[in-house]
Amino acid sequence: MGMSLKPSEMSAGGGLWGDVDATITGVKFELSDFDGKIEVAVPVLKLEVADDAGVEYEQLLSCGKSGKPNKAGSSLEGAGAINVGSNFGLFITSLVNAGFPENRLEDDIGVLVGLKGRFDRVAAPKRSGLTKAPRADGKVFEDTVLIVSKIIKYPWDKEKAGGKGKTTAAKGKAPAKTENTEVEIVADGAVLGLLLENEDGLTKQQLAVQVFNIVKVSHPALKAEIVKLVNTDAYHEGKDWVLEDGIVKMG
Repeated sequence: MGMSLKPSEMSAGGGLWGDVDATITGVKFELSDFDGKIEVAVPVLKLEVADDAGVEYEQLLSCGKSGKPNKAGSSLEGAGAINVGSNFGLFITSLVNAGFPENRLEDDIGVLVGLKGRFDRVAAPKRSGLTKAPRADGKVFEDTVLIVSKIIKYPWDKEKAGGKGKTTAAKGKAPAKTENTEVEIVADGAVLGLLLENEDGLTKQQLAVQVFNIVKVSHPALKAEIVKLVNTDAYHEGKDWVLEDGIVKMG
């Protein structure tokens, strides 16, 4: 049975980055001992995001001690509840407080992929029973947790321009075509493959996120340019697919 991801159903109990607008490109539950810093591995959420320039960030968010990841890493299984005071609990609660509908949070964390938000760090709450080992250099730093302070785009948002019907670029602002460039050739292959797998089509935002996941490994040097290209309306004109009412699908 999957453990609920809803903050209202969590239990109470006991590589830093932030200050960035970014899109969630990957989420997966796994077990981690934080590079040997703890004796017994605990469930964490591996969060991957990318900003508009294609810079990638990663964070492990602890979930407490209850549950274990399912085979796909999409949810936690087991008795009990996720600790609402854990780093993951605080993170997901911040999402709900920022406006993410809790009724969309059941037991599959994949619902977050494609969300764009403002990621910030705030002071971690005091946690009883936890004693932090001093650093070798004697320095003391305030513990912080990663949160989302603002939702910019939801994963299911559709982008529209010029009313209903086929979306076109704003008059006088259509970028020059880039046929036969490596960027467009790679983008075309990734987009076509994704649309053939998704008959109902994808929003432009969803498509850009999934294209990013494909090309970040095969063409890492081009990923930012490719994602930027896929996000432009003019790119989709004259292709084997169409962009209508914010949805990209096979023509």
